Amino acid sequence: MTDPLAEFRAASKRGGQPCGVTVVRGALSPAQRKALDAALTDRSISAPAIVKVVGDWGHPLKRYAVENHRRGDCACRRV
Repeated sequence: MTDPLAEFRAASKRGGQPCGVTVVRGALSPAQRKALDAALTDRSISAPAIVKVVGDWGHPLKRYAVENHRRGDCACRRV
């Protein structure tokens, strides 16, 4: 039996824009990267708080990028 959604599933796993969190992580110092990783896994820290701190570090980041990354819906998880 053929999966009627196979084409859609394949398309959702193709390239596209890189994950904003992954892009920002690459520009951070090792200490900042470690802090960001800890903040991303700590659900008591809100996405807007993460965006603000990373922005204060001089790196633009969008709330939806943080939320998608936390859910695993970002491009870096589609490999």
